Amino acid sequence: MNKSADSSTSVNSNYQPELLLPVGNLEMAQAAIHNGADAIYIGVPGFNARGRTVDFELSTLKATI
Repeated sequence: MNKSADSSTSVNSNYQPELLLPVGNLEMAQAAIHNGADAIYIGVPGFNARGRTVDFELSTLKATI
């Protein structure tokens, strides 16, 4: 079988992986975004999937968004 004709092995040359970065404060969020993050993950008290981290304060969340 001709591998170049096999669509299951083709690679999209336009594919760009996205960067999802966890951040712990406003400064980290700004640094991530200014340095190319496509999205950031913010943990808040009572709702954080990251372990052993400092959560965002709810009062800071609005300014960050």
